[in-house]
Amino acid sequence: LSILVENKIINNYRDRHIDQLVGDFNYLGTVHQHMDRKDQGEWVPPDPSMAQLRASITEYCILPNGSPNIKSKLPDECSVKSVMLYGPAGSGKTMMVEAIANELGALFLNISPARVKGTFPGKNGMTKLVHMLYCVAKDVKNAPVVVYFDQCDQFFAGGGKKAKNTDKDGPSRFKKDLLTYKQQAFTKDDRVIIIGTSSSPEKGDPKDMKNFFDKFLFLPYPDYPSRLMLWRKFIKDQLALAETGARRDIPDDFDLST
Repeated sequence: LSILVENKIINNYRDRHIDQLVGDFNYLGTVHQHMDRKDQGEWVPPDPSMAQLRASITEYCILPNGSPNIKSKLPDECSVKSVMLYGPAGSGKTMMVEAIANELGALFLNISPARVKGTFPGKNGMTKLVHMLYCVAKDVKNAPVVVYFDQCDQFFAGGGKKAKNTDKDGPSRFKKDLLTYKQQAFTKDDRVIIIGTSSSPEKGDPKDMKNFFDKFLFLPYPDYPSRLMLWRKFIKDQLALAETGARRDIPDDFDLST
């Protein structure tokens, strides 16, 4: 534990919450889906709504790990050890990771490329780090635990052996040990969730990422109704900060849509 603190692998996190992913259901999503002609080119599924994402993140990451009783009673097929959040930069991926940790009151282990670069060198350095992560996360006194790594595509870099050997101290050297410990060391009763984020998932090897992550959630930029809700929220927050007395609401004649 002390070594991970000294190497800045254990981090604090900001006060984030799941409801800060502002947005509603896509009520017309089913209508649009039925109107799409599946026989006219490749069918592209619609983006998930913010409400769907909040529900999925809560179901996969927060509820199971918030209680040891719930965790122990989950069937094996419902156990989620790892989740990947992918989407464009600024869509809220890191915010949601911090929100998960905050809702759980979890110990936060950050093994993003910027954190592990230059640390734990040598042939066995990566195994040593992953084993320390396992020892700390496995200890019930530290539960629950969130293991986070940004730019996770760098850990699963594709291109064969030739591409992997270009940077011997790069994040891809952790791939084998991460997969081994995730599959064989952690059990379904461990209150540990591993979360990777990426804005360029196409740079990683699809087979390796599918082997490692149990669930994949796409975080898109907010659609028009969600942007409207965000705009309303930000204006209300500013009105509340500006007022010393009673809280003011947005005037009825203020055209939010424009």
